[in-house]
Amino acid sequence: MNTSMTSDIPSQRVSGTVTTRSGDALPAGLIVRADDIDMKTESLLGESGLDQSGRYEIRYRPEAYAAAEAGTADVVVRVYDAAGNKVAESDVHFNAPADLHVDLEVDVKVLMTEWERYIGQIDSVRQGVPLSELTDKNVDFLSKELELPLDRVRMVRTAAQNAPGLLAPVFPSADCTNTSEQAGRCAMRAAGR
Repeated sequence: MNTSMTSDIPSQRVSGTVTTRSGDALPAGLIVRADDIDMKTESLLGESGLDQSGRYEIRYRPEAYAAAEAGTADVVVRVYDAAGNKVAESDVHFNAPADLHVDLEVDVKVLMTEWERYIGQIDSVRQGVPLSELTDKNVDFLSKELELPLDRVRMVRTAAQNAPGLLAPVFPSADCTNTSEQAGRCAMRAAGR
């Protein structure tokens, strides 16, 4: 009689905590995925949301990786935002132990929208010139200095000219205009993240 013992094999797990480099709160909707990495393929071991403290736990069975392994799973852990964009990734843990602990840090700047990134970068070098008063020469300078697409810098100026109230909630005070890091924090704060 040949019965499989796999149901008796305890579940393996990868767990840890996801934090931000800046210590800010994590945005809602982050998903953590653990994958088994092989020479030519990857296979999903499992995924998890985060609890209120940023902790996750993913349990998986050897059947999830056994086909192409000489030992145990070679695990990589990734964090994805609500839109499915990868925002953090661990190193590969070759022949991972049955109880693997992997903490990850998310860079809040990665979680910013394209709009927030452009405004933050522009704001970091505009030397107090109101966005609505940027000249064509200023726009050209900013595009080259910051290596931003010219049309995007023009878009920011046009938005400031046509809808000044749009930018006020993002940069409500002078401390949001000193550096791109401060601007990023202000933008994240305004976005409720």
